Amino acid sequence: MKAVRLYEYGGPEALKFELDAPEPVMAADMVLIESVATSVNPIDWKIRSGARQKDFPLDLPATLGKDVSGVARAVGSDVRNIKRGDRVIAMADATYAQYVAVPAGLVSHLPDGVDLIDAAAIPLVSLTGGTSSSAGVMLRCMR
Repeated sequence: MKAVRLYEYGGPEALKFELDAPEPVMAADMVLIESVATSVNPIDWKIRSGARQKDFPLDLPATLGKDVSGVARAVGSDVRNIKRGDRVIAMADATYAQYVAVPAGLVSHLPDGVDLIDAAAIPLVSLTGGTSSSAGVMLRCMR
């Protein structure tokens, strides 16, 4: 699997592109998203640099990222609201990767007409600016 991984804290040069990163582990309540886009948020560079190491310690090597948009490629046996092939967005961990496994409760359908690349900027900033349901409200308004 393709991913951008971090082996040591530092500047942008510490990020390494890999073709053979481990694939995420799925569970019954998860959705496997094939990533179309992710975003870079201020917390990403703060974690990468080590500036927030006390608050967000990493087990290195690590894959960073909090936002993902893409297509559901697999769904766990307990997932009822998402089906294979759905266009989705989510706030998750380790989103600088080709595939991201996300608990279904953090995945939202993406309305038709909303670009997957643009949508990758929605999840974390929506939660930062409001309540935990802000991303869902924002998506409903976009329909």
